[in-house]
Parts: sequence; structure tokens; C-alpha cells
Amino acid sequence: MRQYEVIITPAAENDLREIFMYIATELFEPQTAINLCNRLEQEILKLDTLPERHALYKKEPW
Repeated sequence: MRQYEVIITPAAENDLREIFMYIATELFEPQTAINLCNRLEQEILKLDTLPERHALYKKEPW
């Protein structure tokens, strides 16, 4: 099976950080924030073996 390189862009990292901070500080659920971000990272990295399992993201016009 072909292996692909998964690159998490700085913008995506920033989005994940903001999601984490919102859940941890605004909702006062730091453990939930940790669990969710870990799960998201695992799922993102799984794209290295089967990237077409999710629909392609259409680039925004801006």
C-alpha cells in the first residue's frame, strides 16, 4: 500500500491550539480538550495510508 506524507500546516496547528484552549479554558474541561486533540491528531495522521477516505477540502477563495 502506498504511503503518503501528512503535513499539518501552521494554520491547522493554530486551529487545533485554539480548539484546545477554548475547551480547556472557556468550558473548563482540560482533560476533554487533551482527549479530543489527541484523537484529532491520530485521525489526521491516519491519512498517510488512505488519504481519500475523507472528502477533499475545497480551498476557500480568499
